[in-house]
Amino acid sequence: MGGIHPIDDEISGETSTYVMIYGARDLKELETVWLIAQISYYQARGVSTALLMQ
Repeated sequence: MGGIHPIDDEISGETSTYVMIYGARDLKELETVWLIAQISYYQARGVSTALLMQ
């Protein structure tokens, strides 16, 4: 479903956290991808993700 980006080291060094998320194959995976997208968005905006985890 996901993995470390293959050119991760070239993007920002060996301690980077870039990941690739593959397309969802079913509803459960789609829900997981949607949650990852929401968390990423909240983190980028500096907003708490506490409400997403309830």
